[in-house]
Amino acid sequence: MDEVLINQDPYKRITFEQPLHMLNRSQAQRMFAVQATFRDAEWIEPHLIPFWQVHLLCDQKRSFQFELREGYTASGPVQRYFSDIGIAMSAVPRDHWASGMWVPWTIRMSASKLQEIFDSSLQNSIYLPHSSPKQYHTPMAKQIAPFMEKQWDPLSAPKFAFGIPDIKGKENQIIMLQTSMNPNEEEDDVSDEYSVQKMYEAMIPYGIRVYAIPVYRLLYKVGLKNGYAVFDAQSPAEDANTFRVNWPQGGVRQVNDTTFRIMGHYQRRNTDSGELHESEVINASFSKESKLQELISTLFAGMWTKGPITPAAWENERILPEYGDFKEGTAINLLAYSEACIRGFTPSPSSRLSVEPKFPIKRKEQTKKSSLFTTRNSTTSSTKSNTDSFGEAEYNQSQSQSGQTSSINANTATSRKFKGETNTLKRRTMHYAEQAGIRLGNLKKSIGPERLSPEMEFMTKLPTFLPDPKRFYKNLGILQPSKDYLSLDKQDYIDDLISEKRNKASFINHPDRGGKVEIQREINEAFANLESLKLRRKYYADSRSPFRLNR
Repeated sequence: MDEVLINQDPYKRITFEQPLHMLNRSQAQRMFAVQATFRDAEWIEPHLIPFWQVHLLCDQKRSFQFELREGYTASGPVQRYFSDIGIAMSAVPRDHWASGMWVPWTIRMSASKLQEIFDSSLQNSIYLPHSSPKQYHTPMAKQIAPFMEKQWDPLSAPKFAFGIPDIKGKENQIIMLQTSMNPNEEEDDVSDEYSVQKMYEAMIPYGIRVYAIPVYRLLYKVGLKNGYAVFDAQSPAEDANTFRVNWPQGGVRQVNDTTFRIMGHYQRRNTDSGELHESEVINASFSKESKLQELISTLFAGMWTKGPITPAAWENERILPEYGDFKEGTAINLLAYSEACIRGFTPSPSSRLSVEPKFPIKRKEQTKKSSLFTTRNSTTSSTKSNTDSFGEAEYNQSQSQSGQTSSINANTATSRKFKGETNTLKRRTMHYAEQAGIRLGNLKKSIGPERLSPEMEFMTKLPTFLPDPKRFYKNLGILQPSKDYLSLDKQDYIDDLISEKRNKASFINHPDRGGKVEIQREINEAFANLESLKLRRKYYADSRSPFRLNR
């Protein structure tokens, strides 16, 4: 078992969690502990389940939108901030009984657990997560009986079947799920001295960084009179990591009240502004359980659609071990960096927080191609990581220093009779470089500054979300129309989309199907004002002037 599970990751980053709740219990006592939670438990079966503990660091900008009774929309202050989301996802094969299983997790849970064990005493080091599954089959200190057989069983201890979730192209969707006071939600109108009818939040996504910590958790599959359940052997919490399995095979575990309170949050929490700092956003929020469920389903879909895991999937700097050398990325390092981003701190260059925590991946060496300005015997350099450009300055600095050292050693070993030829080569190289720079500058001057076309200039001046004072877009089910609705390049696509929205809304609300005549009239009016690009641009121009709208 040990070699099979450890060698999945060539960098040995997989952590095996300690079953703390069951360590000092016999087999019979473990059954009693499970029956204390599940009264109808008939049998228990230990399983070692692989999990990706996924940490999403979201970068976004938000502003409050106010729909005024006068018929137009006003915008509030704009704030750019980071928020983070965490979840532990099972990475078992699709036909496994634990497929689609997830438990609430945050980077703070891992870091605080490790820090508490570190700070308590050296004797508690036996409770730390292990880099080997040996403790499951070989009893250690304070462990009465083994948990599993030493022989590896792919059913009770499967390998990682999938890599970390791929959210490429879904960043905007995930960030938009965090919006509160969405205009499509049923809310009471707000009446005040400024005649604000409705207020909601507009988001501008910038991107998401995905980190993952590979771990194995010891879970008990519990046989019940009807169905079965899951019992966490480390720190069981009912309805969180200890629950009844009630989702279909191949599906995803559903969100309940407990998991929503832990992960979803009903509203975004802020700190009050003070004399030395502005207000800060603390956590992401999901104002409905359906939004949190959509997030989880999106992450599982991103993991499954990539297909089975490959050796290349482990070549990722943002796959971090839960604990280890502090020079490398760990859970504690990731928490410190994430908190610095969320709080809006700007660490100094000497601070450890100024560098994003990444695990050092062994890069393949390759030789640069020779050209007019480089010698054939150029030093080898590492291939650039495809994850990010953070740390590139430090890497280039170290490479330049190593290149200078190697060149000094080479010059010392070279005979003095070649010094004249070397100096000639240097002068020739400098001359060619200067001439190339002069010609490039002349070429740029001849071209002149780049000018935008009228269409591009029009699009750059548009807001991210278009105003909708008469609710034409909303009546067709378009809650936050982007500026793409006024794009000439996407005219045909948007025309078809609006027609499809009209047909769908009419099918649901048509009077012949029991709908109201007033709603169908609003749908027809909205389509008549949005069916073509010319009409949509006219509606946008009118929305900028409340006098034209009130005519």
